[in-house]
Order: sequence, then C-alpha cells, then structure tokens
Amino acid sequence: MKKTNLLLAALVCCGAAFAGDLYDDMASTPELLNQWQGGKKNVTLLPNAAPEGKYALAFDCDDANKTVILRFNVPADKVKGKKVEFSAKIKDENVTQLKKIPVTGIKLMLFIQTASGKKIYTESRPLANFRAGSYNWKEFETKYNIPADATNVLALIGLQQASGKVLFSDIDFDIED
Repeated sequence: MKKTNLLLAALVCCGAAFAGDLYDDMASTPELLNQWQGGKKNVTLLPNAAPEGKYALAFDCDDANKTVILRFNVPADKVKGKKVEFSAKIKDENVTQLKKIPVTGIKLMLFIQTASGKKIYTESRPLANFRAGSYNWKEFETKYNIPADATNVLALIGLQQASGKVLFSDIDFDIED
C-alpha cells in the first residue's frame, strides 16, 4: 500500500511539474509531509478536514512564545530567474499573536538567499490582515521573481510567536509563465 501511495504521489508530482506546477498539494499524504523539515511535534495531518474532503495540515500551539514552522527546500536550480507562486488555503482558529507586529502570526512565506549572501523574505500581503483571530478557509498566495543568483529557496508555513490553531490545505508551488 505504501509503495502504491508513493508511486501515485510521484506520478502526480511529475505530471504537475510538466503543467507548470513544481509541487502540487505538498502535504496531502504522510509521504509528502515527510518532505517538510522542522519540528513536527505540534503538526498533524488530518484527513477530510479541508474543503472537498481534502487533507489539512494542522499547526497547534498553546504558547505564543514559541514558533511552529515547517520548511520545504525548493531546488534553487529549478526556480532561479523565474517567477514563482506559493499558495495555500488557510483556516485560522483562535490565533493570538505574541506581538502585534507584521511579521508574527500565521506564515505562508518564501525565504531566498543569493550567492552574495542577501536574504529575502516574501509573503502574501493579504495574509497580513488575517494573522490572528478565527476565520474559515481562505486562499492566500505569494508571488516572487527568484533572483538568477539564488542559492537557497525555502517555502515556509506555520505559526510564528502565536498561539492557537491554523490549518493549511492545497499547498502548491508553481512556476509562472
């Protein structure tokens, strides 16, 4: 059964890459979740928790002094010099920010490092209005032109210095035309 799921996931990813999607539904199976790095202690993959009966990745944090973030390493050679879109559907339940500053709360972000050492953080601007509180499923995206000299590209999701629960579904990473 595991081999069948892995084969199916590989076929979906290959087909998606051909269509312009580099990674499609990036956390819809336990095997895909394993590709994410970071502390997964407070992260759960929930079947049928998202719209259309899809999987959702739930981040639970009861201490706003902590950060619960997962990162996905995107091969820089595949995206440098290209415009990309990182998107997800997000549901927020009783999220409270430790600090009322724009960088805390729910995260859907790209981190890019260039050959010169420059560090770039980019995320969904509309998400800044939804970093705390409770709301039903909304789709968010961040688009960015990856510098031609990028050496490191990470996709980041989770909670930064915030308590509560946030769910992510339909997590996609696309190369724009």
